[in-house]
Amino acid sequence: MTNDERERFAQVARVDDVEMLSDERGSLFEPVPDDELGQGRIFHVHLVECKPGQTRANHVHRAQTEVLCVVGGRFRVVVRDLSSGEQAECVFDASEPVKITMLPGVAHAFENVGDSDAHILGYSDRRFDASDIEPCAVIT
Repeated sequence: MTNDERERFAQVARVDDVEMLSDERGSLFEPVPDDELGQGRIFHVHLVECKPGQTRANHVHRAQTEVLCVVGGRFRVVVRDLSSGEQAECVFDASEPVKITMLPGVAHAFENVGDSDAHILGYSDRRFDASDIEPCAVIT
């Protein structure tokens, strides 16, 4: 992803780098910060699997803030701010971990653009509530 792509994406959804530690055994990164865990700001954690060529999400949350991190594979992520209509997209890979924060009213979708199953770890500031999710086709 280029700096321009990331800057444009960041105008719609916040993107934060996540430090990855690597050695001969493999790598480690912490997608959920200790301070957020310790302050009780996380109420729902989920792991999403997506098959190659498939799209997940394609929805918007009206009240929930959701934080997502690609933990396996490669995704094209498309976001749209429903209040401004601004839309952006980037490709994110688990080898360069970031946290993507979607505020309420930001529609989002994830397309697995890799050759194998891909995974996203997500957490939010509210308990799961299906009535907070509204379909919104940002990837068709």
